[in-house]
Amino acid sequence: SSGGFDERSIVVGPDETDTFGDALALARATAIDYPSRHRCDIDESRQRLRKRAKVFPRNMRSLYSVLSQEAIYSSDHVIPRVLKRKSKIKPQETIKISKTSATVEKELGRGAYGTVVLLEANPSCAKRKVCIKAQSPTDCLAWEYEILESLDRRCRRAGEKSPFPRPFSYLGLEDGALLAMTASSCSGLTILDLVNNYKMSSTTASGLMPEILAIHYASRMLRTIELLHHKGKILVGFNVSPFMPKSKTFLTSLLEQLLAL
Repeated sequence: SSGGFDERSIVVGPDETDTFGDALALARATAIDYPSRHRCDIDESRQRLRKRAKVFPRNMRSLYSVLSQEAIYSSDHVIPRVLKRKSKIKPQETIKISKTSATVEKELGRGAYGTVVLLEANPSCAKRKVCIKAQSPTDCLAWEYEILESLDRRCRRAGEKSPFPRPFSYLGLEDGALLAMTASSCSGLTILDLVNNYKMSSTTASGLMPEILAIHYASRMLRTIELLHHKGKILVGFNVSPFMPKSKTFLTSLLEQLLAL
């Protein structure tokens, strides 16, 4: 970084992580050029996975078999058209890559660059369901794969049951990549589904999620963040506005967002 400053030498002491308002911790955190550091991590992850990746198998018929491989790269194949559509993916639609295929059970979510779907159970292993995140361009997907690998390894070493998805495979393609991981829910139910259910039903007069339920999910989220920091040894940065009142904590901000859904 500029001025010979080495961001990797920054160490935040345990007494500096108790509050977001600590001036020294804030100064150190803002001194890091996070965008540049993150871009470097992304590029390095992609290069490492490219080195350890196998060639796309030609004789496999099941996409589940392909996704059981740790890392695969193929410049001859592209992300299935179904996963690149702007419209919502319907259940029972088929994903095809070369001669392999799998069936979508439900779309779980989508963003500006990627889509996450739940696949139907593998016929050869009925109890195991797989989620696929498709992203084009690849961008940070290789980095996400390595982060999930590290989390799984560190949580198991600490004797903790990991709430994070366990990655199965990274499949690099010509126009993007697929990340296969464990499904958190066999039903595919998401918090967004729960929120929409309350909005459409007459269970509550306001049509909003009950406060006790919002508190429950807020506490689960905070527990996940705690595990990420304490056992996973991975720091997560939150964008905290300098104009936020000192009386408003991250917890109250999170609760307000959940209650406003």
